[in-house]
Amino acid sequence: MHGAVAYLTEHQALKETGICGMNLDMIGEDYALCQANFNLTCSPYSVPGYINDVLINLLGWLEAREFFSPRGSKYRFNFRIKPNSGGSDHVMFNDSYFSIPTPMLGHGDVFHHTNMDTPDKCDPTEMKRIISLALATSIFLANADDEDALKIALEVYAQASLRMMQRTQKSIRLLHQLASHSNTRKDLAELQANIINYPRLQAQIEAANLREVKELCKASTVKIAIYELIKGLDSQVAQESEKIRSMYDLFLQRYNIDKKKFRPNDLYKKA
Repeated sequence: MHGAVAYLTEHQALKETGICGMNLDMIGEDYALCQANFNLTCSPYSVPGYINDVLINLLGWLEAREFFSPRGSKYRFNFRIKPNSGGSDHVMFNDSYFSIPTPMLGHGDVFHHTNMDTPDKCDPTEMKRIISLALATSIFLANADDEDALKIALEVYAQASLRMMQRTQKSIRLLHQLASHSNTRKDLAELQANIINYPRLQAQIEAANLREVKELCKASTVKIAIYELIKGLDSQVAQESEKIRSMYDLFLQRYNIDKKKFRPNDLYKKA
């Protein structure tokens, strides 16, 4: 990370000109030797951007194809998409001082930072995949025009809508988990009071990501399209919130639980 600090110290203009970055850390490793799949560690919610969804889209493209090196393995592409975490140079770019959305691409292997962490652990096939992924993303975003910006906005919206639905599904499962056990029902009203806000909060995060796409386009029609997509997220908030309310009421009926309104005290509100 010291190198990233030195680089950013000498390139302060990136605060204004940098649109996104990628941190390639421990890439191209052999699955069998290193016991490690590829990880896309996304940039944090606190730094809005679209690069996560561009990478997710390209990962799906890679997964669907036989993408091998003549000198490498024939393993199928094995990857995971993970939430933000630290531990490498991307932390510096994601810091609020620069706020450059920067995910990390890499393999977490069993030889990390040991004397066994040597080039023979690399796999030409996996290296080809990850370099192709990073290069395609870089070229695409560096040369994006209005049409590309619209494609990116549509992809971000599609992924955002899916994430909102998945969040609601998790919320409903968690409500059911508490409602179905007598020893946890005392916390049900509090949980529902918090969970009902999740769709709105998630939509705010996703809308911020969509707004960032505007920096890639000049055409007013594309900017209007992005605005309409954001309105679509607002409409989905109402739908997801209604799902949570409906299932909550059904759980109360199913388990004969009295409906109570959670009333936080001053200490709870302060916390």
